Amino acid sequence: MFDPSIQHPENYMVRVRIQVRPDGSIAHAEIGDPSRLQDPVYRSVADAALRAVENPRCQPLHFPSGKYWPTMDFVFDLEKAINGGY
Repeated sequence: MFDPSIQHPENYMVRVRIQVRPDGSIAHAEIGDPSRLQDPVYRSVADAALRAVENPRCQPLHFPSGKYWPTMDFVFDLEKAINGGY
């Protein structure tokens, strides 16, 4: 849960790019815009996003039969998280 008093949550969307193994496990995850990590709020949101995609309880990813995407982007939107949009 994020602090609902954060000013301008609409400015804190974090893209996480993941590399996925054929078994659905995460091989690598990285923040799409590391230059923003100097902002402490952005860093907090980015760290939470990385923890979410790397959480063992969220793996393996399940793909439709016969489909596999080795690279995917996930977008974490702080405004939606605060306002219950997820």
